[in-house]
Amino acid sequence: QANYPDVEPTRSGLYYIEEVKGTGDTIVPGDKIQIFYATWLIDSTLIDETNGYIAGHRFEPYEFVVGAGTAIAGLEEAATYMQKGTVANLIINSQLAYGQNGNTYGNPPVPGFTTLLMQVEVYKIYKQGQ
Repeated sequence: QANYPDVEPTRSGLYYIEEVKGTGDTIVPGDKIQIFYATWLIDSTLIDETNGYIAGHRFEPYEFVVGAGTAIAGLEEAATYMQKGTVANLIINSQLAYGQNGNTYGNPPVPGFTTLLMQVEVYKIYKQGQ
């Protein structure tokens, strides 16, 4: 397993570690994107994924409009560094995830003040207005 001694957090505290460089235009707020992802608690408990992602199957991607506030803030920010095909690992502090209240709707629920680990792959980008 690789260590990342040179990775610095962004101004917000997000750690963005690009594994595969994408191609084309960088995502901007207003773009609708489809991603495959997996999310873990810091203790490596898998809490969410697009169906089959961990097993290497690509079923239905997660779709959202960047900047619309429908995804957690850390994912919204990370998207603005990505292009189609980008694969990145994220370390998302609780402030950029579910904050002090956590996410009681998850299975398992996410406690408040929880850091999340996430791997994201950008599948499709629909540029604003398309």
